[in-house]
Amino acid sequence: MRRYETVFIADPDIPEENRVALFERLKGLIETDENFIIRFDEWGVRKTAYEIKKKKRGFYVLAEYTGMGDLVQELERVMRIDDRVLKFLTVLKDEDANPEAIREEMAREEAEKEAKELERAEAKAAAEARKAEAEAEAEATAVAEAAKAAEEGEAVQAEEEDSAAPEEADASSEESGDESETPVEDPKE
Repeated sequence: MRRYETVFIADPDIPEENRVALFERLKGLIETDENFIIRFDEWGVRKTAYEIKKKKRGFYVLAEYTGMGDLVQELERVMRIDDRVLKFLTVLKDEDANPEAIREEMAREEAEKEAKELERAEAKAAAEARKAEAEAEAEATAVAEAAKAAEEGEAVQAEEEDSAAPEEADASSEESGDESETPVEDPKE
């Protein structure tokens, strides 16, 4: 059993349904009783180094799989015929690959990936909790400051009312002509 890696560039202008159909067809060729896909990474649309079939961009895909030489010949034949594939390159990575060791490696990588995703999710949840706590604390501080300002405003208003009350009393007594004041002497006497 051999381990291969094929990188191919698909036409970026084809609809998503056609691209998925192409990928499924290629995966179907690879996956048989003894052959299996190790990794099938869709890298997405990227700029090519030079024009390929009058296209400056392509949809890049990496397929890593196990199989024999006849599988590679058939896969390359299909890609050569299909107009949706702009270019491809297959590399032999290991001439005597152990399928069991590869499956164990895949399972370990999958477990590590899940653990990292779980860590990211926990870290994100913790960050959101800290953010919510900080927002709640800021809101509580703002409410306390507003209450304090309102109390100070009421105290200032009460002081203004208290100081305005004697002035109003003085003004009202002057206007009413209060008799308690000393009478003005008449200069004729």
